[in-house]
Amino acid sequence: MCRVIRRGVGIFGAVLLLAGFSATAIAQSPEGPRVAFIRSGASILRMEVGTIGLRGNAPRKLFTTSGKSFSILNGLSFSADGSTLAFGSASILGRGREGVYTVSSEEGRPRFVIGTRGGSLPVFSPDGETLAFARERLLLGKGKRVRFAGSSVWLVEADGGRPQRVTPWRHGLRLVPTSFSPDGTILALSRGPKSRAVMGLRLADRSIYLIAKGLQAAVFSPDGTQLAAMRVQPRRDAPRRRRSLLPGSDLFVLRADGTERRQLTREPNALKFSLSWDASGERLLYVRVPAKLSLASLFGLGTSVIEINADGTCRQRLIFDPETPYFAAAWQPGPGREAGRISC
Repeated sequence: MCRVIRRGVGIFGAVLLLAGFSATAIAQSPEGPRVAFIRSGASILRMEVGTIGLRGNAPRKLFTTSGKSFSILNGLSFSADGSTLAFGSASILGRGREGVYTVSSEEGRPRFVIGTRGGSLPVFSPDGETLAFARERLLLGKGKRVRFAGSSVWLVEADGGRPQRVTPWRHGLRLVPTSFSPDGTILALSRGPKSRAVMGLRLADRSIYLIAKGLQAAVFSPDGTQLAAMRVQPRRDAPRRRRSLLPGSDLFVLRADGTERRQLTREPNALKFSLSWDASGERLLYVRVPAKLSLASLFGLGTSVIEINADGTCRQRLIFDPETPYFAAAWQPGPGREAGRISC
């Protein structure tokens, strides 16, 4: 269980998923803005991945897990043309194949990416030919307790191949990929758990530089001029000895060079994760975990998918279901998928 907590809660809360995939054939997704999501299925032992329209209409199921293995999902990323989704899977029971998977946004047949064993949190490059992902090192401490040792960032061909490590291992340091710049020259990274920051990796020479202190999970806007990111901090109502397990977060938008930071939300006790820009660059999307402490909130189970204008106005629920946990959400990119500005 320690292993599960480190892999799930360590980023934005433990997110449970099964790894035995059963494909479900679907018709071609409707045109227009679409949101992909991962949510609980008909039972606690089944999860489903699907898409939905801008007003919650025209739902499409991509696939449902088969229930053969109990695992965690740790990322959701679209290719730039919106044709493929990537996500990571780590098995709790040790039966599933741990690593990165891709699935067509139309056919729903998950495929393991060779070279990503033990990988998590995949991010597609703009040309769709490369995946960035993270690998963690865990150590066995006193009393056989599993401890986090560090994580590094790797690149691999989207069709699978021999991966390349692009950041160094360092004890106690977590570096995970979060977004490529639209021109493919920069890979945004989250640094933590101490001294949290958004870092940039120049892919040409593999040099790393600071973009913004105190922020995490940054994603580039479609035109590359802005970043959306979260500031993660201890919940104000949590006992001091338990604060590391009960984070809250708020949404910020800043220039790609880290300047002109603007705070869009002010809910320090509500965890937010799975940031995504729509194709127009005028809306943002995230999953929100209820601010009220509960078993669900401890494990990062969101019941709302929220959209908001990039200037912080017109925040509203796109999806809300108190009985169905949502684990991730992302706008589907590509021509004709622009949602535009929210009117309120």
